[in-house]
Amino acid sequence: MADHLKKVKKMSNQSEKILKLTDGAGSQLSGSINRLLALGADDAEPICLRIEFGPGTLPDSNFTPSSVIETVQVPAGTYIEGPMGRVSGSGFLAYLNR
Repeated sequence: MADHLKKVKKMSNQSEKILKLTDGAGSQLSGSINRLLALGADDAEPICLRIEFGPGTLPDSNFTPSSVIETVQVPAGTYIEGPMGRVSGSGFLAYLNR
């Protein structure tokens, strides 16, 4: 697992796992991402540098996004719903299909 991603906890739902996009610059994640949760205090607004929407593929090199958004501030506690194939930013929990 890459240094900029940390496994947060193992869920009782074995079909999903949670990874944290840390505060390091350039945190990126690819796969079958269901949703993102913005972390932080009430007034925090983490920045997602890039979100590529569309169902994740194996291998990742076959992924073609259906739409892309860049540099979006997300209020803490807010979910961004997928499916997403790639994301980059920091201060988010990513919920992935196994």
